[in-house]
Amino acid sequence: MPDIPAETAASHGPRNSKDNKLLIILRNYGGFWIILPMFLVLIFLIVYPYFILIYGSFTDEPPRQLSFSFQALTLEKYRLIFASTQFWVALKNTLITSLGGMIFALIIGVWLAWLTARTDIIGKKIIGLAAIVPLFLPAFIGALAWSYLGSPRVGIINVFLREFGLPFTFNIYSLWGIMFVFGLYYTPYVYMFTSGSLNRMDPALEEASAIAGASNWQTTFRVTFPLILPAITSSAILVYILMCEVFAVPAILGQPAKLYFVPTVIYNWVRGAPPHDLNLASAMGILLIVVVSILLYIQSRILRKRSFVTVAGKGIRPKVVSLRWARIPCFITALLYLLVAVVLPYTVLIQSALRDYLYIPNVAAFFSSATMSLKNFQSVLNDSLFWTALWNTISMAVFVGIVGGGLYLIISYMIHKTKLPGRELLNYICILPIAVAGLVKGMAYLWAWISLPIGIYGTVWILILAYISRFTPQGLRAVSSSMVQIHPELEEASRISGCGVMGTIWKILFPLVKPGIFSAVTLVMLLCVRELSTSIFLYTSKSIVMTVLVYDLWESGQWGPVAVTALCLSLVLLGLVTLTRIVLKSELAGQK
Repeated sequence: MPDIPAETAASHGPRNSKDNKLLIILRNYGGFWIILPMFLVLIFLIVYPYFILIYGSFTDEPPRQLSFSFQALTLEKYRLIFASTQFWVALKNTLITSLGGMIFALIIGVWLAWLTARTDIIGKKIIGLAAIVPLFLPAFIGALAWSYLGSPRVGIINVFLREFGLPFTFNIYSLWGIMFVFGLYYTPYVYMFTSGSLNRMDPALEEASAIAGASNWQTTFRVTFPLILPAITSSAILVYILMCEVFAVPAILGQPAKLYFVPTVIYNWVRGAPPHDLNLASAMGILLIVVVSILLYIQSRILRKRSFVTVAGKGIRPKVVSLRWARIPCFITALLYLLVAVVLPYTVLIQSALRDYLYIPNVAAFFSSATMSLKNFQSVLNDSLFWTALWNTISMAVFVGIVGGGLYLIISYMIHKTKLPGRELLNYICILPIAVAGLVKGMAYLWAWISLPIGIYGTVWILILAYISRFTPQGLRAVSSSMVQIHPELEEASRISGCGVMGTIWKILFPLVKPGIFSAVTLVMLLCVRELSTSIFLYTSKSIVMTVLVYDLWESGQWGPVAVTALCLSLVLLGLVTLTRIVLKSELAGQK
């Protein structure tokens, strides 16, 4: 008697015959109609807006009247951009400040990661916390705080320098100042990439270097750092791309010095009254996408040429470098980073929130409480627009986190646990938003959805769709990291026991993937609360969010309310992180 395939045999059960027929469809090619709805969803969320953006860059028609007349396509907008001196100046400033910020972030991030992972330094938990905390302070709020600290004339740092007779002026309104702020608030990305790689490294090569007579420092620079080059390269490209895309930091710190950047030029062209040229802004957005895509390609080529096998099958105990007398000085450097990136900015935000006016003539005035009051808090808390923004921010973050988490779970299952045709293309579409700057995404969504007959523009729904689309790569990666760790044998054992597809998903896969789902939901919620670039093109007075409210207050010169609203936004982020950690700890304890 010939052997009967397990899937065929399982389908003979009377109870689960329909469920196991679904399994056969999912596990074999031919399930086109199952994956088609997901393709349609992603085409609407991702492909369609980017297509409209590309099409708009080749036409002279306004977005409300796009008729897809391909006979009217022209390269005129690109010709105007390449002939524009402003574009080349903006591109140069964008690339230079991103490069400087990347180098600064690499130095700090790799240093802190090495201290915590490979040395006997004191206070490792404090250093790890110091390296991560700035991640929860949006970079543009950090830029606002440093504009208070480093303004050439009224900045608190310069007030102190003049008071003590030091002939030096710290000017945050410069290319160097923007590099400095970039480096401070993108260091956590470098730290997270490199610390994990350092912790998992096989120490055999380092031991061989020591046996050959190399000192600890020689081994570190000749063996350890070259072996974590993939992590360093990945983090470098990531932060460089993020810095090229970011809008608010160069807008806040570059505008007083009349410095142009690609994202700020796009913003000015779209948000001007009347708009300068939407089609021209679209073309510049496409050029920014090209720059980012080139960077991603360079990263893949660098990592493809070399082998970096550093994790072996045996138990790994990374070699610890003894710092000896340098333990305390190294610990102080970590505390200095925490001071500059977190303590000083929050101190000046609290000061600004409590002051009736921003100007501080001397050091004594900084510590004086004579001009302090709660007027700014009362003004903000009595403003209905603040409560609208707060409610929109929290409700949309929760909604996008839950709905987006469910969507990313379904997509991850289709990509990693089925043989459905087109799943590779599905994965490619999902990672497409990585190459598109947030500001450009917002412009694409504005063009694509503003004239839809369902009338979502001006409501929170256009922001919700934009968030789900924008954060698809991050959410999918968070879920997939848990999905790919589940061995197929667990699903096979479930089916042999008579459990169908849906039962296996609910009883086996879902409990095991739950930590990844929580991570995805948390990550997406945090990203939604911090989001500014995409929101700034899509909001109205009814759909305004906290980040946009902070930026609008800054543009109108209301320094006290800016500080109060920024502090409230930070409290929302802190509360969200704390609540999620409590829920996740409870969930993990329940699994044990």
